[in-house]
Amino acid sequence: YYTDSGQVRHAHSIDGAAWETTPVGEGADLESRSSIALDAEGVHHITWQTADGLAYATNAEGSFAEQEVPAAAAQGASPKVGTGPESIVGLAWYDPEDTEVQLAVRGAGEPLLAVPQPGPGAQPTTEPTVQPTGPPPCEPSGTELTLTAPPGAVADGFAETCLAAPAGEPFSVAFDNQDALPHNLGIYTSSGGDRLFSPPETPNGGESVTYEVEAIQDPGQYYFQCDLHPNMNGTFVVA
Repeated sequence: YYTDSGQVRHAHSIDGAAWETTPVGEGADLESRSSIALDAEGVHHITWQTADGLAYATNAEGSFAEQEVPAAAAQGASPKVGTGPESIVGLAWYDPEDTEVQLAVRGAGEPLLAVPQPGPGAQPTTEPTVQPTGPPPCEPSGTELTLTAPPGAVADGFAETCLAAPAGEPFSVAFDNQDALPHNLGIYTSSGGDRLFSPPETPNGGESVTYEVEAIQDPGQYYFQCDLHPNMNGTFVVA
């Protein structure tokens, strides 16, 4: 909760004992709301809005201390925090300038990583911005594709480094997320290029989803990645 001076305080009562209050941070916007989450290790995660954007603190070291947040959160509003398995933390906020919701995630001991909001839907007739040279690393074998994020995928990447679909035909991608972190699939003309497919959902660790993708008309070598962890990527061939 906030005090009249904008100080953020945490209060708890264990087994019906008297309430204990602890200072968390300063500068709260009194018209906004704070958000709190408790992870499996008992660490408290608290976020609140200030005049300069978002603030985030934990008591991982015993007492509450503010943590660094992504630069993209500088002008954020309405922050929410949540936790998942293996001390995964998610911090979401509204970006009033771009009128979209932003998300940052981290695993245990890692800094928060800003994740851009997926852009507009498919643009299936866009040519690749950069056409790779050499033969395609894989070829289409049907319209039912599979993709796996194995345990440790943030470091090691997807199990598949090349996916392929026939030109001019809709296709599906059965995505199995075996990792502890959330992952998804975005398809682009190239690394940093135009988006061809925006994932409608992001499965959490241990979940699976099947993406239905509109036809990409133009043959070529494109690019795919996890939008939350862009170092997880590969070549997408259309032939």
